[in-house]
Amino acid sequence: MSPPSTLGSTAEPLTGQAPTTDPTLDNTQRASPTIQPHPRTEVEAKPLRDPAKGLQAKKGTKRKLRVAAVIPAYNRPADVEKLLGDLSRIDVRGVELWVVIVDNASTVPIATIPTPAGLSVEHHRLETNTGGAGGFNAAMSRVLSGEGLSGTHEAPDFIWLLDSDVRVSRKSLHELVRALQADEDLAAVGSALIDPVTNVCYELGGRLSRANGYFVPAARGDVDRRLNVPCKYLAACSALVRRESIEQTGLMPEIFIHGDDVEWFLRMGVATGKKLAAVPASRAYHPLWSRKFQTWVRYYTTRNAYAPIDVLGYGVWTRSWRAMVDVLRATAQAMMGMPELADLHLQGLADASMGRTKGYGPRGGIGPIIAATKTRPFADLASAVRVALAARGPNSRLYFHPILVARAIDFKDLPAQIATLGVTIEPGLLEYWKGRGLDTHRLIDTVRAFWRWIKVAVGGWPADVAVVPTGWPTAWFRGRTLIQVTSDGFLVREIRRGKVFKDAMRCLWVGSRLIFKVGFRKRTQNELPPAPKRQVATATTSH
Repeated sequence: MSPPSTLGSTAEPLTGQAPTTDPTLDNTQRASPTIQPHPRTEVEAKPLRDPAKGLQAKKGTKRKLRVAAVIPAYNRPADVEKLLGDLSRIDVRGVELWVVIVDNASTVPIATIPTPAGLSVEHHRLETNTGGAGGFNAAMSRVLSGEGLSGTHEAPDFIWLLDSDVRVSRKSLHELVRALQADEDLAAVGSALIDPVTNVCYELGGRLSRANGYFVPAARGDVDRRLNVPCKYLAACSALVRRESIEQTGLMPEIFIHGDDVEWFLRMGVATGKKLAAVPASRAYHPLWSRKFQTWVRYYTTRNAYAPIDVLGYGVWTRSWRAMVDVLRATAQAMMGMPELADLHLQGLADASMGRTKGYGPRGGIGPIIAATKTRPFADLASAVRVALAARGPNSRLYFHPILVARAIDFKDLPAQIATLGVTIEPGLLEYWKGRGLDTHRLIDTVRAFWRWIKVAVGGWPADVAVVPTGWPTAWFRGRTLIQVTSDGFLVREIRRGKVFKDAMRCLWVGSRLIFKVGFRKRTQNELPPAPKRQVATATTSH
């Protein structure tokens, strides 16, 4: 799946607690806050098929519709096991379903998990990790060519793309199939993506902003479930695609992760002349990307952002603005004392400017990045603050950003840690931060940050230790030791005023040249491997 584009290292603190019921169970009485469709979204709603009509292959025939579910997986066997459990319980009336799991060279083979009774599953293991795109392609190739388990079935009518960490409800597939059956002009349809923590729909299909190249939802929130939502692309978390559409388009671009599904579905619309739509009645529960602190994936979100822009022909302006956002994100990381994350954005831009987008990318691998940016649990925060204060001497000063107190309930264990430290915030300031976000005053926050830098240069640091939200300008130059709170933990960085400023200026200087190169590069699209044709002979199932 490809997340929406944002500036900053992580989303602002998130609200809501985990549901007490299984999110995969359909519940029409479940509370759902009303959220309007994304601004600038033009929703041309199209009615679904009459619910009273059953699923059938063609008018006048009664054979079951054939659906092959394809799932790429890398480690996290517990997620795959839960998903298989969901698939064993879904409504498959009128459907012949089988599952192909591609193991991207997991440390422990995924095939070791149990298979639920009654579910037809094939495990196919690759020798190397090819990313989400490579995993989907390997699975789709086996299905389309009739290898392994797929050789025991006739060619599928539809292929169901599923992320390994998605959860599906009983009617997820049924509603997708019904939508495709109802409208022959649809090449593919996708589920409404639900945040399992808040139960809020955060994406119903997607589109690209012409202004800045962002990937944005076509709609989100509480929409009429009787209507399809037209869109430009679908997330591969849960998308049902006609076999003929894949044969006409080809397989996904081999760009490892991020943006693979976006470019693929955009090009599917062009290749087939058909439309795409999200189906609100089909609900899939997938972790919201911003709940995970983004580290090595920054390289791919930057590198792979530009081919979709070129597919739509948006041109120099859109590419340049998108590149500027990536440069600002790099600069923000440099200001937080994390040049290794800043370099990922610059590497991604450099490779994008030269059209080097295939396969695995970050120089030096992701191991050093993962080690350097490993977060600690919130339960350790109070002790980490005390250690940092002790290291600065008996009169050391602590700054605690008000938004972390105002939104403490968003983070497990954080309220208790704040109470342990005895942090108090002036009521008026606390109320102010309850009503504003980290991304709503970027310009004034940046100006204030540079004013703090001047005061640091003249009179010293305002605090010895500062606990702040990571990435955002409001956190810059708050303290000599920054304890940075991310969406899933915290990390500690020592800040040297001269070095971070030098690193930031380097990002702006190098980045300005890359903005020009990316903006004026030749229009580029990634190669799509051809879809294989079905083999005549039936193959043996592999495990």
